[in-house]
Amino acid sequence: MRALVAAHRFFLHGKGASACVAELLRFRLNRYGMLVELLAAGGSELMEGLVHAGPGDVLVTFGFQRVSPEGQVLLDYGEKAGCTTVLFTDRYVRAAGPKASIELYTYRGEPRAYHSMASAVALVDALVVGIAAQLDGPALDTLDRIRDLKRAYSHLLAR
Repeated sequence: MRALVAAHRFFLHGKGASACVAELLRFRLNRYGMLVELLAAGGSELMEGLVHAGPGDVLVTFGFQRVSPEGQVLLDYGEKAGCTTVLFTDRYVRAAGPKASIELYTYRGEPRAYHSMASAVALVDALVVGIAAQLDGPALDTLDRIRDLKRAYSHLLAR
């Protein structure tokens, strides 16, 4: 948890159904004033954001059933660049390939059944609650400033 709380920046990668979970994580971390970037879902466009990651940064990807080629690149590059890497997965055992610094397991259903993202969303929420519990004043001040802005402009922007 310390590596996540102390992160300089977060780079998030979600592909397919995982994209919405990555967006949720981006939204939540951003509310605490953390610097968060969503990486392109696929192809060489991934490199446009990934090139900016370095020591002190956290790279997060989702590898349910298998780690995508983009996820493999992210894990490999993260290790070489001195980043903390986080993999959300529903597999205890994976094929050979780059490993994450932190692997977070969540059960999403039987292999040949519907795979719900509900457990992944719950795990993201639990992670954010854990991070929030470790943060001090400045991060929580961001929430107060958001609340103040919403009040100040409530007459112009619907809730």
